[in-house]
Amino acid sequence: MKARKSLAVTVLSGLSVLLVSGCGFQLRGTDLSQADARFRLDQCGAPQLGPFREALTDRLSDLGLQEHTAAENIGAQHSYVIRCVYYRAREAADLTADQVRFVQTPIGFELEFEVVDLANGEMLTRQRIIEEQIQRLDRDNLLGSEASIEQLRAQLLQRLVDQVVRSLNVVVQRSSQAASAGVTDAG
Repeated sequence: MKARKSLAVTVLSGLSVLLVSGCGFQLRGTDLSQADARFRLDQCGAPQLGPFREALTDRLSDLGLQEHTAAENIGAQHSYVIRCVYYRAREAADLTADQVRFVQTPIGFELEFEVVDLANGEMLTRQRIIEEQIQRLDRDNLLGSEASIEQLRAQLLQRLVDQVVRSLNVVVQRSSQAASAGVTDAG
């Protein structure tokens, strides 16, 4: 009887851990919403960032970070620069050709960037992220294909933004660890 109860508790515990980790929950340390920081998004040779710029700015604003320009005096707050070196949106194939009924085409985004903490020079070296998925498009169902493309594009863009936010979080963690080490050493 005790063995069954012990087994049931173990299985339930294992399932709850899988459930929590499967939904994306991870302990990360410093939370960007508590960082009291500002950010700037530089394009550094990347073409127009369009919807990515808007999505990233909205997400960081939702987390409590404020955008600043290069000319602004940032004061004592931490300030981070996200330098986008390369950006490309991969578009779906054209379905207007008569000879094609089904097309498999990659849809997604590619971004190369780096993050710099202006306060102490802490930097995350250049990172390259490719969020891509192959989509099967049906010429006989153009409206349905367009709707699925837009939905997929939004999901991939959100995943790209999430990756950049996680990278910024790494720099914020390093900066706060360096700051707390400096306070401890000085004290």
